[in-house]
Amino acid sequence: MKNSGMKRKKNRAARRIGVLLAVALAAVLLAAGCASQSSGEKAAQARSGVARVLVYQPDLNTGDVYVSTGSAFGVGRAGEPTDIFVTNAHVVQQDADSAGLNVDVPAVSVWILKNDLAWNPVTGLDTSQAIPCEVLYVSEGSYPDLAILRAAEQPAGRVALPLLAQENSLSVGDSVFALGYPGTSDDTQQGFYGQNLLADVEDVTVTSGVVSRLGVAPNWGNTRIVQHDAQLNHGNSGGPLINADGAVVGINTYLLGQDVTTGDQSSYYSVTIRYAMEELDALGISYDVYSAGLSPLVWVLVAAAVLVIAAAAVIIVLLLRKKKNAAKKNDALPVQPYPVQMPQHVTPTMPAPPAPVSPSQKDSGLRIQCLSGAFEGRRFAVGPQMRLGRDPARNDLVFPASTHGVSGAHCVLSSRGNSLVLKDVGSSYGTFLANGRRLAAGEEAEIREGDRFWLGSERESFVVVRKEGK
Repeated sequence: MKNSGMKRKKNRAARRIGVLLAVALAAVLLAAGCASQSSGEKAAQARSGVARVLVYQPDLNTGDVYVSTGSAFGVGRAGEPTDIFVTNAHVVQQDADSAGLNVDVPAVSVWILKNDLAWNPVTGLDTSQAIPCEVLYVSEGSYPDLAILRAAEQPAGRVALPLLAQENSLSVGDSVFALGYPGTSDDTQQGFYGQNLLADVEDVTVTSGVVSRLGVAPNWGNTRIVQHDAQLNHGNSGGPLINADGAVVGINTYLLGQDVTTGDQSSYYSVTIRYAMEELDALGISYDVYSAGLSPLVWVLVAAAVLVIAAAAVIIVLLLRKKKNAAKKNDALPVQPYPVQMPQHVTPTMPAPPAPVSPSQKDSGLRIQCLSGAFEGRRFAVGPQMRLGRDPARNDLVFPASTHGVSGAHCVLSSRGNSLVLKDVGSSYGTFLANGRRLAAGEEAEIREGDRFWLGSERESFVVVRKEGK
């Protein structure tokens, strides 16, 4: 009887282990189900971060006011209502030809449309269904074609989208989605473009593609761009380009190349989101940066692994009990105590103090003198290394937060004998040599006494000089 009882206990233990392993297997199968949630579904969810912008523009030639539209997207705490929106400068500020001159014409007024009822082709704008906006920032000149708006109130149903902090997180071949309100969609409503302006969240279009190229466009003010094949049309301007995780990687801005005579198809370009992040920083506006975190699939796999480990632990406990019972039966054998080895405390190794810096390392004798900009007329010793940018935590020469064209971390100068090495650290507006050549991110260039360079534009320019008396 005693043996049969032990057998029943072992059978029950085996059944329990079987149940645990079955649950673990079910969790893994559930993980496979979670993987079926596509990036397209995330793109569809991101539509609630997009709004349609209507702008009254003046015509300098006739004095009339005409209407144009574009797209915008919310920034702030991701997933929550917001009153801050990012769009293109050309959406709110058109180029107009007046007396042979190309000039920027600010909008008469800018509105975010709440829904499809905001615009009537007969009566015009219904201001009860639209929200007036203040233009907080418009990029100088035509590039990088950025504008930041503040709505008078938070549009219902619109939320902020997360922004991608690291541009190097995006690679050629990655999936991307372009969101916005192309004017061609209006054609489906009332027979011709612009008759009825679609503006509900459900009217946001999603086009998909992959990143074709990441680069800098010299013809567009050396603007950093994302080239892709997610289709854009007129009206998409200012909308977000998002990655497969729903984070904004760019601002939809340009389309080029369509030619029915040659068969060329359009190529599409989005300005990198970094420009918007820097200007939001300068304005003191907070926003959420995308964090990958653990996906539901990973969490399910972790849970499955925990269950498997728990099952293994049960097996180990049963084996140990069996071994212990066997040892009890054999009490004729003397038990020899095993010596216990106490753990030793490990003394932490302290790092050796840094070697003293020689006078030649401390000061190469070279200086940089500011010719124009925030530090005009001032001279600075470079030392072994000098970091330049707007972020006080990451730089030695800290520019004012409002300095246009200078990134949070812009470039680094290092001493090398009788010269300096200038290195761009991924700045948005570029680090330039005297001949106008822009350094690529991470590229180094040797500069000597008398050589000039600038950050972003020649407004922030420097020349290499030697310490007086040397």
